[in-house]
Amino acid sequence: MMDYDNCDVCGNLGIVYKDVDFGHPDFGKAFPCPSCWRGAERRQKYIRKMSHLDSHQEKTFATFQLDLPWLTHPQVLHLRAVYEEVEKYARSPQGWLVLHGGYGVGKTHLAAAVAHECVRRNEYTLFATVPDLLDHLRSSYSPSADVSYDQQFEQMRTVRVLVLDDLGTESSTPWAQEKLYQLIDHRYSSKLPTIITTNVPLGDLEPRLASRIFDRNLSVVLPINVPDFRQGAQVGQNAEISELSDLSRYRGMTFDKINFRVPEGQESLERAVRQLQDYAQNPDGWRILVGQFGAGKTHLAAATAQAWQQHPAHSQTALMVRTADLLDYLRSTFEPNSKVSLNNRFNEIKSAPLLILEDFHLHSKTAVWSREKLFQLVDYRYLTKLPTIFTLASAYLNTLESEHPDFHSRLNDRRISRWLILETTDYRRLYQKI
Repeated sequence: MMDYDNCDVCGNLGIVYKDVDFGHPDFGKAFPCPSCWRGAERRQKYIRKMSHLDSHQEKTFATFQLDLPWLTHPQVLHLRAVYEEVEKYARSPQGWLVLHGGYGVGKTHLAAAVAHECVRRNEYTLFATVPDLLDHLRSSYSPSADVSYDQQFEQMRTVRVLVLDDLGTESSTPWAQEKLYQLIDHRYSSKLPTIITTNVPLGDLEPRLASRIFDRNLSVVLPINVPDFRQGAQVGQNAEISELSDLSRYRGMTFDKINFRVPEGQESLERAVRQLQDYAQNPDGWRILVGQFGAGKTHLAAATAQAWQQHPAHSQTALMVRTADLLDYLRSTFEPNSKVSLNNRFNEIKSAPLLILEDFHLHSKTAVWSREKLFQLVDYRYLTKLPTIFTLASAYLNTLESEHPDFHSRLNDRRISRWLILETTDYRRLYQKI
C-alpha cells in the first residue's frame, strides 16, 4: 500500500476480480493482484503488513497455555478440546468460527493464532478488533487518508480470511451497526472464512447479525468456559465444585435396574432405553423425555448420565438438576455471604458437557427473572449444540407450546432435538426388585 509503488492494475487495493459471467464459481471473488504480489519476499511482507498482527506477534498456537495449574481437570480437557478444534480450522479455514466466552479466557489469542497460520501460508488475512475496524473506516472519509473509503471497505469485505475480535464492544450508532451488518452479510453470502470472538451473551447480539453468525450451515460456535487467565490461581482457589453435579442421589437409577415387564408402554420403554444407551456413548444434540407423572423419565435420564460418566472418553461431570432447584441455586448468589458470583455459577451450568434439566416446565406465574435466566440457558445450549436432556410431564406440553413459544421452538427444532414419548404409567415397576 503506501510502502509500495502505485499499482496500475489494482490501484493499491491488493486484489482484483476476474472478468467472468454471473454464475461462474469465480464471479465476485477477490484474488491477489498479480502485480502487487511479484516475488515471494515482497508478497510475504505485503501480507504481514495488511494482517495488522503486529501487536499480537506472541499469540500463536505454540505459546497458548493449556495446563494452567489453577484449572480443574475438566476445565483443562475442555480448553484442550477447544484448542484442537481451532487448530484444525486453522489448517484449512472453511466457513465461520465463533469463539464465545468471558474476559481473559484466550479468545483473542486463539483467533490471532489462526491468523498467524494463514499469513504463514501467504493467505491474505486481516485481524481487527471491531471498534478499531470501524474507526479505520471512518478515518478513510478524510481527504488526507492514504486509502479511500471504498477501497478500505472492499478490502475488509473481500479479504480471504477476516478475524473480527471483540464483536459487541463497538459503538451502537446506526452507522456503525449498518456498516457492520453490510460487512458480515457480504462475507456470509460469499461464505468467506471468518473468525469472530465475543463475550456478549449470544441472545443479546443484534438480531440481523445473530441470524448470520449462528447459521448452523456455516458457523461453528465454540464456547470457552474457563476462569479468567489473568485472575490466575486466585480464581482456582475460590472456585466451588457445584453440589448440583452430585449424581449419588440417583445411584439406583441405572439401565440394568429397569424392569421391562410393565403393564403398559413396554415398546416405548424399550425404544427409549436403546436410544439413550447409544446417546450415552456418543451424545449428539438434545433428547426430550415426555410422559405422565411417574412414567420413568427421571430414571432414564439418570441412567443416561451415569452411563455417560462411566465411558472412558468422558472425564467430565454430567449435571442433573430439577429446574426449580437450578433457579434457587442461581438466586443464592445474591446472598451476602455467597462466595460465587451469578456469572460464574451460570457459566458452570450452561457449559456443562452434559446437562439434564429434570421436571422442566414454566407456568404463567414464573417470575420474569427466572424465565429470562432459563431462556438464556436453553438458548445458549441450543446455539452451541451442547448435549442436553429435558424431562417433561405430558400435562405441560400444551402450556409450553401456547404460552412459551420461544422455549417450544427451541425444543421442537428437529435438527437438534429428538423426542422420546414414554407410554408407561407405573413408575414403581421400572425398578427391579432386589
